[in-house]
Formats: sequence, structure tokens, C-alpha cells
Amino acid sequence: MILVLLVLIWFNKDKAPFIVGFSIVVPILYDAVLGAMLNIDKKLLEMSEVYKIKMNDKILKLYLPSIKYSLMPILISTFSLALKVVIAGEVYGQPTYGIGTMIQVEKINFNTSGIFAWIVIILLISIILDIFQKVLLRRTFIWKR
Repeated sequence: MILVLLVLIWFNKDKAPFIVGFSIVVPILYDAVLGAMLNIDKKLLEMSEVYKIKMNDKILKLYLPSIKYSLMPILISTFSLALKVVIAGEVYGQPTYGIGTMIQVEKINFNTSGIFAWIVIILLISIILDIFQKVLLRRTFIWKR
């Protein structure tokens, strides 16, 4: 929440929730990409040096698949986290359009059913993201079937 408040002070209220979401997602994705690059089999890298494989081919055939296989399992869950953080930022920042803004309006009006309706919408969005993650995982790890 401190990050949300600082970003609201430093930036425009309409952009602040997205900046907060971005700042939450980037370190997680960076760690996954870095871990994937550092965990590539050293024998494969050594073999690519022995056979003088071009850097473009190394990137396309070694690094990108490794990054893809480590990034896919955490990608959608990270975006689900970002969605929740963006909504929390919208509750505080009150941008012109946003789910968090609408939840805050419903709270001000003491409309409990409206708040629950927005919670159901957020749950549906999370379920859709979960289904999307399962489809991506099935397509990424097709060789496991």
C-alpha cells in the first residue's frame, strides 16, 4: 500500500494504478527470466561453443525455450496479482474509469450488493485468467501429454 500511495503522490491518478501493477510484476518476471538463463545446462552451452553455433541460434534454440518454460507457469498468476494490486490502487487513486473506483463509489453509497457485484466481476476475470493460464500451459508443455 505504501507503493500505491507514493505513486499516487508522484504521478497522475489515472496512470498510478498501472505503474504500481507494472512495478509489482516486473521484479517477479525479471527473476524468472534471470533464473531460466542461469539454469541452462552448461553442457549445452559448451556444446554450442564447440560446434560454433551462431549467437542468434543460441538465443532462439537455447535461451528462449528455457525462458518460455520457466516463465509460463508464473505468468498468469503474476498478472492476477497485478490485477488485484491495480484494483487496490484504483480504490485509493479514484481514476476516472476503473473497477476500484466503482467499488469505492458503491462503498460511499453504502451499496453492499453493488460491492458484491463488483467482487463477482473480479472473480470472473480471475477465473478467465486461470483458464487462459491452463490453455497456455497445455500449449507450452505439449510434450508432457
